[in-house]
Amino acid sequence: MVQKHLNKFVLVFGFMIDVVLPDKNSDLEEFRSLASALGWDDVIFLSDDLKASVVLAEAKQISSLKRSKVVFCRGSREAIERGAHVLFGFESAVREDFLHHRASGLNHVLCRLAKKHGSFVAFNFSSVLVADDFFRAKIIGRMQQNIRLCRKYRIPMLPLSFARVPFEMRGLLDFRSFFVELGMHPKEFVDGQEKFRDLLDKFSKPL
Repeated sequence: MVQKHLNKFVLVFGFMIDVVLPDKNSDLEEFRSLASALGWDDVIFLSDDLKASVVLAEAKQISSLKRSKVVFCRGSREAIERGAHVLFGFESAVREDFLHHRASGLNHVLCRLAKKHGSFVAFNFSSVLVADDFFRAKIIGRMQQNIRLCRKYRIPMLPLSFARVPFEMRGLLDFRSFFVELGMHPKEFVDGQEKFRDLLDKFSKPL
């Protein structure tokens, strides 16, 4: 019965990968074991180590890295224009929202650029966890707006924990439910993961 349930789980969700930003003193094995217990199939440790195949880069480094590595970069116009593979953190900037829409870090012009470069927009769950109540509400509202923008421009969406410590990770089912509550379709959640795996496969093959 348990195996039947697990098989159904894999068929519905596919192979699910989380990305974390561990503190320097974090126990990486603890991340791995907890990720497995929470339903994730794999976990990627994101850092600025340029020897890795998946790297966290500054915007100025993108052009020299993106042909050989999967490049994550904090969201900015420069990062979008340089074609980072995965952009994240748009919602966390300290700025005031406008009267009729959120200062979410994305707009129609930037979305067109991101679509042109084939970039992903990732959503940083850890930023929601660590924010105070007031700023958390802002981040959630901005995420909702960015989900709608990404859907309109057909930009792959990639919710990830970006956990700095293991307790910031969440179970796969709860994690997906959170983003569905924000307006993301379950299929968009799965499609983003599938396209991300394709991207990882592309850069894992020998040149």
